[in-house]
Formats: sequence, structure tokens, C-alpha cells
Amino acid sequence: MVLAVLVLAGCRQDMHDQPRFKPLAQSDFYADLRSARPPVEGTVARGQLHEDTYFYTGKFGNNPGDYMPFPVTMDVLSRDVSASTFTARRATRALAMATE
Repeated sequence: MVLAVLVLAGCRQDMHDQPRFKPLAQSDFYADLRSARPPVEGTVARGQLHEDTYFYTGKFGNNPGDYMPFPVTMDVLSRDVSASTFTARRATRALAMATE
């Protein structure tokens, strides 16, 4: 019984009771009294800008494309992608395959 009381006493509600803003509710924190901040002008949400359909789909309508939508150079092949970087050897191989 004592063990159950000690275990339950360790369960705290800190994350549940923390202060937060309700979306679009009034707030005294900012001068304009809004809790939600407006997006920076000219920004586009990640994954929402798809102006060049060939770049994102690799197709012209329903037909697959036959060229790269950007110039393939050593600079492009050797840049940092996500957390892994291409080595010079990989970049050289990829460039050789792209130019075949």
C-alpha cells in the first residue's frame, strides 16, 4: 500500500498544467493582443511549393522525363544531403553515371 502511494505521488502533472495559448485567442503578451503570430511575408510551408511539376514528379503529364531538371555538377553531387554527405568517390561515380 505504501509503495503504491509513493509511486502515485511521483506522477506529476507538470506537462499537463503548463501555460499555453489557444490558437487565435487574445493574449496580453504581444502588443497586437494575438496569441498566434502571422507568418513571415513571402514564406511557403515546407512541401507546399510545387511550381515545377517536372522537378517534383519527373513526368511531363503522364510521360516520364528523359533529362535532369537541373544541371548535374560535382558541386550538386557533393553537397550535404540530410545528415549524410556524399564522398568524393560517390560523387564521381554518380557524375559518371549521369553523363553516360
